[in-house]
Amino acid sequence: MSDWFKTATEAQRELFRAHEAQVDAVRRMLQAGSQAADFQDAGRRAAEAQWKAWLAWAKLWGWK
Repeated sequence: MSDWFKTATEAQRELFRAHEAQVDAVRRMLQAGSQAADFQDAGRRAAEAQWKAWLAWAKLWGWK
């Protein structure tokens, strides 16, 4: 009976470790998603700044 209990306890520990690893992987995935969103926002802001700079340059040369 004690061998069965020891085996069951170790199995529960392994399941818990696997669950912790899964939670950690999801946490890292969500952080990467957040970084990707920040990267997209930075790209959008850079594109807007380039457009405004182009418009200012065009206005300087009398273009509409």
